[in-house]
Amino acid sequence: MDDTSVNTTRRSFSVREFCARHQISKPTALKEIHEGRLRTFRVGKLYRITPEAEAEWITDREREASAA
Repeated sequence: MDDTSVNTTRRSFSVREFCARHQISKPTALKEIHEGRLRTFRVGKLYRITPEAEAEWITDREREASAA
């Protein structure tokens, strides 16, 4: 199984996996992280994203879209 497939039992995802799941570029994801719009935790130099943080990010983007 490749690392871009949906697997809800995972405890966290890499930025690359998150980008593939949401069809966004890595620079866009990193901008979301650095602007505080996407919660992450770090393991060494790697950013990890939990399913809960992913769900929060989606909800926030949906709220922004409906307010526009």
